[in-house]
Order: sequence, then structure tokens, then C-alpha cells
Amino acid sequence: MSEVIIIGGGIIGMLTARELHNAGVDVLVIERGPLGGESSWAGGGIISPLYPWRYSESVNQLAEISKTIYPALAQQ
Repeated sequence: MSEVIIIGGGIIGMLTARELHNAGVDVLVIERGPLGGESSWAGGGIISPLYPWRYSESVNQLAEISKTIYPALAQQ
């Protein structure tokens, strides 16, 4: 039996499962449809805020960091 069950196979559920798996945890992901097939699919990999000038500097800094690490993460 799995140590952790994650409900939802969107980007957050899948990345959480990945991190737990990499830490040696036995994980089960439950999703009613295709993995990444709901709002994660609709977002299409959008990382940057639509209107960056409407967000705090910390949000924009996080978006910049995310854009830097995204290619390697997607490749994995």
C-alpha cells in the first residue's frame, strides 16, 4: 500500500508526487481524467503573470526564477 495518496494529477499533484518519489516515498496519484488534463493543461505552461506590473516584486521574482528552471524540469 502507498505511503501517500495524492488526489489530483495536475501540475501541483504531479510535482508533489515527483518530489516525494525522489525522497523515497511510495506515492499513488489518483486523477479522474488524463494527468495534467484540466486547468494545468489549459494554462499551457504559463509561468509569467499576464500583467506583471499589477503584481508585487516578489511575484515577478518568483516568475523569473520559474522561467529559468522550467526548461530543465520539462525535459525531465
